[in-house]
Amino acid sequence: ETLPVGATSAEIRAWHQSNSEAIGYYRGNVADRLKYKLKGKTTCAAMIALMTAEFASRSNEIAHQVLNALFRSQFLEGDSFEEFILEFEMKANRLAAMGQTVAEEQLLLALKASLPASYDGMLRSFNVLPAASQTYTALRRVLFNEFLAARAAGADSRVAARAAGAD
Repeated sequence: ETLPVGATSAEIRAWHQSNSEAIGYYRGNVADRLKYKLKGKTTCAAMIALMTAEFASRSNEIAHQVLNALFRSQFLEGDSFEEFILEFEMKANRLAAMGQTVAEEQLLLALKASLPASYDGMLRSFNVLPAASQTYTALRRVLFNEFLAARAAGADSRVAARAAGAD
């Protein structure tokens, strides 16, 4: 908020008081890494503009970190597919909440890349499906069904992956 044009002396004093309180609040409650940047700011509006720019910059950094983590996800032999897919989708949802939507094709590629070599046979079978059927949701369903079948049979994910067509 800026000083109103044509304000009375009482309004000017009230504005300065409010501005001083806001500056004190911001300086006292921001992260240490921002405090030195706020030092030269003399109005609350200038501080808010600086913090908004810093937040946008930091948000982009975090989004890149989460995107990198999504594409580096690895489903390891013997791990729970339920836990893996929940963590995988939580990363995608976190990106979406930050305004960084990940296309379904990117999710599909990231999921395929996350699978161990023992899933290669199943992926070859999946890859011969019509292109319209090769979706993230379809692959997730196939993998989840395999995991459920393995759990029902009392086998671990390695056995189920090999039974699903791994060479």
